[in-house]
Amino acid sequence: MMPDIRLPLFPLQVVLLPGELLPLHIFEERYKLMIGECLEEERLFGVVLVEARGIRKIGCTARITRLLEKFPDGRMNILTLGEDRFEILRLFENHPYLQGETQPLEDRPGELLPPELVQRVWEGLEAADRQNLPPEEELRADPSRFSFLAAILFRLPLPEKQALLENLSPRERLELLGGHIERRREKDRLATRHRQASARNGKPA
Repeated sequence: MMPDIRLPLFPLQVVLLPGELLPLHIFEERYKLMIGECLEEERLFGVVLVEARGIRKIGCTARITRLLEKFPDGRMNILTLGEDRFEILRLFENHPYLQGETQPLEDRPGELLPPELVQRVWEGLEAADRQNLPPEEELRADPSRFSFLAAILFRLPLPEKQALLENLSPRERLELLGGHIERRREKDRLATRHRQASARNGKPA
C-alpha cells in the first residue's frame, strides 16, 4: 500500500476498482502532460469519479501497463491497471493538472467472513468469468481482493460501483454482490415465466 503522497488526479466519469483494467485515450493537453510525466517517471496517477457537484474523495490509483499508441500530436492510447484505494485530503490546483494530497484507504482489520458468503458470490459468477479469475482457493484466502474482482465482472452502475470502492468491509461488499446476484436471478426467472406464458398465448397450462 502506498504512503501518503501527492498524486496526479484524473477526474473521469468512471469508477476504477483495484484489479480492473482501464483503457484510456489521452487527448487534452493537461493530461497529455500528466501521462507523459507518469510514463517518464514510472509514476501512478489517481482516477476519481467526477459528478455534477465535483469529484469524489475516494479513488483508485492507476498504473500504466502499456503505451498502446502515440500520435504525432501527442495524443495517446494507454492501458492502465487499478491498484490501491486512496482518500483525498487536500486538492492542489496550482498546476496544469489537478493534484491531491492522499492517504491509503484500507479495509477494517479483523473481520470474520462466513465461507458460504464467498461461495455464494463465486457460484453467482458466469462460468466463463470464473475461468478468467485466480483459483477459488486463492480468492477464498483473500476476500477483499475477491470482492473487487467479482464487482468488476458484474458491470455495476457507477453509484453502486463507487459505493463498493468506498466500503471498508469485504463482508459488506460481498453481501451487496450477493444481493445483486439474487436480483439478477429473479429477473431471469420472471423473463423465463414471461416467455413460457407467451408461448402458450396467455392460456393457463
